[in-house]
Amino acid sequence: MRWAARFSALEARVAALEAELRVRPVVREVRQILLTPPQAAAAIGRKPGTLHGWRVASRELLKAGRDPIGPPWVIVRNAIHYKLADVEAWVAKVGVVNGEGRWRADIRRDDGGTR
Repeated sequence: MRWAARFSALEARVAALEAELRVRPVVREVRQILLTPPQAAAAIGRKPGTLHGWRVASRELLKAGRDPIGPPWVIVRNAIHYKLADVEAWVAKVGVVNGEGRWRADIRRDDGGTR
């Protein structure tokens, strides 16, 4: 599934849930902007645990003055969230367009398996 389709599906699901709950308009705007870790993970095709690992590794990298791993996150009332715009920008920055580039799974061994 393409990234745009994942984001569209996520936005449609949020809209449907909000319609069910009849959330106030201001809260709805904030919820469209902020994603929970499971929502962000689903949007980029990873598991929430992967995002957690990236956050932990990024803290150490930032202390060492290096670039973090994964999309930027924010903490709101002791809860971690991802801004939708930041996730989209991160995907645009690190994503591979139309299969260009090489992924580890694309490297084939002589016996037909992957390494």
